[in-house]
Amino acid sequence: PEVEFDEEDSEANTNSWLGLPMGANGISALLFLKGWNALVGQRISQTVLMSYANAETPQQLIARINGTKAARYNDGLLGLLNRQGQAVNNTVIQHLAAQANINVAVQAWPRYVWLSVLDDATTKICRNRNGNVYVFGEGPLPPAHVGCRSSIMPFDGTTAPQMPSFPMWAQSQSEAFIKDAFDGEVPSRYEGSDPLSLEQFKAKRALIIG
Repeated sequence: PEVEFDEEDSEANTNSWLGLPMGANGISALLFLKGWNALVGQRISQTVLMSYANAETPQQLIARINGTKAARYNDGLLGLLNRQGQAVNNTVIQHLAAQANINVAVQAWPRYVWLSVLDDATTKICRNRNGNVYVFGEGPLPPAHVGCRSSIMPFDGTTAPQMPSFPMWAQSQSEAFIKDAFDGEVPSRYEGSDPLSLEQFKAKRALIIG
């Protein structure tokens, strides 16, 4: 059956979940975002002051902030902040997704299973939790750390499913999914991706659900 969502209730829930502490660091998602925004300003200010103290030229300061073309601008401050910012955003989104999962699943299932993406980037904490069954409201929730890729799913009392290794999972997907998600070539590990916008999600619903 199709589930109907009340936009006002959804917004209220999201605001409430933003105030909950995350397993990744023990602080609320909202405070995490505010702290990150403050840190960005602080890092830029420090870089400018350091450049001034070292009597660098404006061109040297620009290169320090933007990075170099030879490194595809990944060696500058903005490149570093962009990578860190993506990890922050993805962590908060995962926190909200886990809360939404609980909000729906707890009405029908009392327990859930922890599923981790298994590859050479998987942390020890996520590897140890993979396949473990917990009670809703009592067990840990992802994200377990910043950049966590773990998820949860309701547990019906049968054998707990195990998350396959990332390459194994990726290879088992449809040709259309592999073309859309990986440009036709399955990588050896999951490097993360930008969150979908609402319009992108709507355009991919058939692929996601199908």
